[in-house]
Amino acid sequence: IFADYDCDGITSGYVMADGLRKVRDALKSISKVIVYYPERIEGYGLSLDFAKRCVDKNISLVITVDNGISALEPTIYLKKNNIKVIITDHHPFSSSESCMDIFKYADAVVNPATSKEDTDRNYLAGVGVAWDVLKSITCDIKPDIGINANNYIDIVATGTISDVMPMSAENMAIVKLGLFSINNVDTSSAFLKEYKKDNLCLTTKDISWTIAPEINAAGRIDSVWIAAKALFDNIDVKKNVSKLGRINYKRKQLTETVMDYFHNSVVLDDDRFIICKISNQNPVGLLGIIAGKMMDYYPLYPCFACVEDLSDGVLRGSVRCNPIVPLKQILSEAKNNDLIISYAGHDSACVLNIEAKKERDFVKFFNEKYNS
Repeated sequence: IFADYDCDGITSGYVMADGLRKVRDALKSISKVIVYYPERIEGYGLSLDFAKRCVDKNISLVITVDNGISALEPTIYLKKNNIKVIITDHHPFSSSESCMDIFKYADAVVNPATSKEDTDRNYLAGVGVAWDVLKSITCDIKPDIGINANNYIDIVATGTISDVMPMSAENMAIVKLGLFSINNVDTSSAFLKEYKKDNLCLTTKDISWTIAPEINAAGRIDSVWIAAKALFDNIDVKKNVSKLGRINYKRKQLTETVMDYFHNSVVLDDDRFIICKISNQNPVGLLGIIAGKMMDYYPLYPCFACVEDLSDGVLRGSVRCNPIVPLKQILSEAKNNDLIISYAGHDSACVLNIEAKKERDFVKFFNEKYNS
């Protein structure tokens, strides 16, 4: 199971892995169910390098959660080496990104966001999609094994809130039932229950402002596996939650330092695409947070926080922008014009790689498109 490094991805990996392990045990199978969380430095999404490692380790099936809809090259490589691929994702895709070709090679694709209309009406988090797959297995395919996928509703709610999903009827139900489970059901996640103080009920605010940031902080400035362990480990719960709290505190301090640098270094001129180059000494996982905070000061302009990889002259980072800006459309055109290397993400939040020597050409191109 190939997951993602943010809170939605971490919870997605947990629901799929833990759920399939229970299915395996109920069927008395000897199969191994392995979950893999990439570190942020490895980049976003199913990669060709990971696909090659799967071949070396004789893996028989790869399932993506919260990613994979645009991972055409690694999917083709896996299929050519007789490894089955199931893509579960929630990110919107378009034919310009060759995403439609994924249907030709993957054994199954589960993604509710197949069009803008679907995205507006039924936009689940990645963990919601993973949970739907688990429900299909335990309710429709193998209902006789006695596994209740609804036991994961608290984790599904956490991932849904953390990824700021639109509150459709389904997402509202997930959040409401998830919070009820955390606060009232004894068998709900020990990890989440650890955040309850003085028997007070947890709320969406607690998840948004405390739990999700602490889960995300692990991958941002340390290792994503610290957060993963906190979910999977039911023994050292207090110790794991305490460690996440310390990591998040350090993340806040580093963020303040970088923002001080941003205020003293950015010069706007006439640019509509604001770039802040951060020292390589800072964790790359902070880039998304920095870009988001830059937007607090320039809400109408895309803000790109990046580091320059001196080994290959590439600016690698994260861009955030107001949803009114057609970010992905402009980035798609820029890629077609060979002005950027790659991008991936949502309409208002993307990871982005640019050759440093093409930085000014890209900014000029963006300004022309933005102004038009």
